[in-house]
Amino acid sequence: MNTLLELFVFSAKFIIGFGVLFVFAALLILLIFKLSKSVSHLKLSDFDKEDGKLTLSLVNITEKYKERNEQFSSFVMSAFEDDSELSEKLSKKARQYSPDEDKPSVKERYDKIVKEIEDSVDAELKAEEGADKPAAGTVPDKTASDAAAPDASLASGDPEPDKSQSSGIQVSRAQDSGNDAKDAGESSRKKTLMAEKLQDAAAFHKKCLYVVDFNGSLDASEVKTLREAINLILATAESSDEVLIRLESPGGTVNGYGLCASELERLKAKKIHLTVAVDEIAASGGYLMGSVADKIIAAPFAYIGSIGVVVEFPNFNKVLKKYDVEYEQLTVGEYKRTISTWGENTDEAREHVKEQMTMIQKAFKQHVKKHRPNIDIDKIANGDHWLAQDALALGLVDEIKTSDEYIMDKLAEMDVVVKVAFLEKKPRTLKDLIGGGLLFRMLRRLVSGRLNQLLIKDNSN
Repeated sequence: MNTLLELFVFSAKFIIGFGVLFVFAALLILLIFKLSKSVSHLKLSDFDKEDGKLTLSLVNITEKYKERNEQFSSFVMSAFEDDSELSEKLSKKARQYSPDEDKPSVKERYDKIVKEIEDSVDAELKAEEGADKPAAGTVPDKTASDAAAPDASLASGDPEPDKSQSSGIQVSRAQDSGNDAKDAGESSRKKTLMAEKLQDAAAFHKKCLYVVDFNGSLDASEVKTLREAINLILATAESSDEVLIRLESPGGTVNGYGLCASELERLKAKKIHLTVAVDEIAASGGYLMGSVADKIIAAPFAYIGSIGVVVEFPNFNKVLKKYDVEYEQLTVGEYKRTISTWGENTDEAREHVKEQMTMIQKAFKQHVKKHRPNIDIDKIANGDHWLAQDALALGLVDEIKTSDEYIMDKLAEMDVVVKVAFLEKKPRTLKDLIGGGLLFRMLRRLVSGRLNQLLIKDNSN
């Protein structure tokens, strides 16, 4: 009897506690909704560039491809702590995405090297200037004509002409002109010596191959991290560098992959060589994006092409009619809504959608033809796809090679290979706790533990 009473009391407490927890969760969700609504009304300028949701990952993968094995060390920014301009640029970018403000700056060592070289050049120039000056106590030689002219004037009895004013002006101008020429010569000489010594100290840019992975989804949402990677590359790369995009995508939305292509065009606008590597598939929107590259390489059995447009969706209008459900839709504008998932579609609406698809296909073909002018666009823009070894003959790709093989070949001319990635942080929400079963596991442990205590107590009586 006591056990049943205690079990009843415990159940009542559990129900009350769960009710309190539910009310608390509801209030928390309401608070989050209010905050998100207020934040949505803020302007874009009210936020910093770094929103705290992306983490920059810079990994030196040079050694991985030099050793040609699977086990390699991932060297983070400390691996770039050498005296090079590339190191400074990458370190500066990395510090923007890191909470650690005490990282040693490459700029301090770089500035120190430049200062030491500048001091040595100044000392060298002073030594040269001292060597050109006449020794103390010596008198410059005069020509015979310069020495004899005054004597002849005195001997003839002619009065000496007054040239003090005009000669003074001429001497002043000559001195100013000589000083300007001297300063210009010293400045030019200093720049030449500085450039030579800086080059000897290897303080200039290292040739770098930037590697960016892009695994595209249907809506091309990965453009968010692609944009940040390209921003970083544009801030650090030189025209001697190269960017390798390892692209994998079966295609997706027109506007999503159109934006991805525009982001890649930013690299070409800055004269940075762009290569796209396809190891498995670049079809439809994926190829629209990849065609921007200066060079496309692909593994032999990768799928390439699918230059076409498709629209597909189910229509439940007959199901609604079967159960006497009417679907109402109000629009203003003749083409505001043409075809529908729930309503009855007309031939006129279908024809209008086909016209829109034809316009998109035309733009798709023009885009590919612009970046790959040597292909027969009418032959390959039929929605079909090919293996890369067949796509090579059609001009869709430039070389049959895997991305790993390409990177290994590039090591002969590049100083360093850097993999650039922005990782999106996934915060744990109440939905994650419920979906992952963590909340229910905690409640189950609580209940089972309490029941065990009651059973043990009952058995002891």
